[in-house]
Amino acid sequence: MGVVTSELDLSTVLVDRDGYVGRIILNRPDVLNALSIDVFEDIHKAVDAVQMDHDVRIVVFSGAGRVFSSGTDLTSLGKMGLNKRGADSNKDFRAIGRKLQAAFDSIEGMEKPTIAMLHGYALGGACELSLACDIRIASENVIMGFPEIDHAIVSDLGGCYRLPRLVGIGKAKELMFTGDRISGTDAFAIGLVNYAVPEDKLEETAMDLARKIASKAPIAVGLLKKLIIRSFEMDLVSFNEYALYAQSCCIQSKDVVEAVAARMEKREPNFKGK
Repeated sequence: MGVVTSELDLSTVLVDRDGYVGRIILNRPDVLNALSIDVFEDIHKAVDAVQMDHDVRIVVFSGAGRVFSSGTDLTSLGKMGLNKRGADSNKDFRAIGRKLQAAFDSIEGMEKPTIAMLHGYALGGACELSLACDIRIASENVIMGFPEIDHAIVSDLGGCYRLPRLVGIGKAKELMFTGDRISGTDAFAIGLVNYAVPEDKLEETAMDLARKIASKAPIAVGLLKKLIIRSFEMDLVSFNEYALYAQSCCIQSKDVVEAVAARMEKREPNFKGK
């Protein structure tokens, strides 16, 4: 496993690379990888780094220790201007909040696909982090949920937008209105995660899928990610034009030449992402 870049100065996450698979690992195991303001900032820096690393074709997010993450570090809220009366004592609260949102938006906006590997807990902001990823693979006994309502607050890191698109409006409302926790098995049943597997198979399952996707043509995979996301935002006529533009980029790539050659020679293609 190799470090993506030696220039990163991160205190709360680790960034590694295993072949074409980048790894961003939440690294505050002593506090169950709670998401402090520093973690959000480090995630954003890490995403920028793997996006610029041409040897990384896919990124797996995980958590060090016993859990993926227990969620947003509530002590961070104090730094953002919430006093004991619940009043907003900091006029810059929303500006800071936008920076936190930007960290997760950068995950979804990255042209490289992402996988969230969930174990232990994935609550609140941690669950919202997983929603920003393209694929979620969970242990069967992971505990997921949106407990913000129990703290008299709302999910504000993209969860209210992304969750209904995965599980439907009714189920999203139920989960967020009640704050109920669900297991990885139940999350799979409602489409919140792509796979729920025994915990001892979690890393193997996630890495096998990551390597499979990494073996595909990187330009096409990145454009597919963009196309699928944009499909929720555009009318069909506009989207079809956008898809043709994406296809024209694919057609001009050397990966298409390699795909044809590999098929003719009856071998596995070796895509270079060019």
